[in-house]
Amino acid sequence: MARRRFHWEALVEDTVVVQIAVNWLMGSENLDPPWSFGPAGERYEIEVRGSPDTCVTIKGWQPQTVAAGLKSNPGIVATAAHCVNAIPATCAAPAGIQSFFDLPLITGRAAPGLAR
Repeated sequence: MARRRFHWEALVEDTVVVQIAVNWLMGSENLDPPWSFGPAGERYEIEVRGSPDTCVTIKGWQPQTVAAGLKSNPGIVATAAHCVNAIPATCAAPAGIQSFFDLPLITGRAAPGLAR
C-alpha cells in the first residue's frame, strides 16, 4: 500500500451536510499509476462550501527529503505506520474488495522508546 483514500459524510436526514476526503500518500514516486501533486506541489487543501465558500491552501509543512521528514514530520511516519499495521489484516482477509467494516480494527503500538 502506498496510498489510502478516505471519505466521510455527515447526514441530516438524507442531506449531506459535511463531507471530508483525505488522501494519504507515501510520495508520488511509490504510486503505480502515479498520482500528481500538480504544479502546486505537496500541500494541505481545505475547502468549505457555504455562504461564503472558503478555500485555504497550506504549504511548507512538508519536508524536502525523507530524512528531514523522519526528524520533523511525524505525519509521514504516521501514514506509513497505519499502512504497515494494516498488512496482517489485509493478508488474512478473504480475496476481493474489503472495507474497514470487513477488517478488524487496525491499531499500532507505541515505539519501544516511548513505552513507560
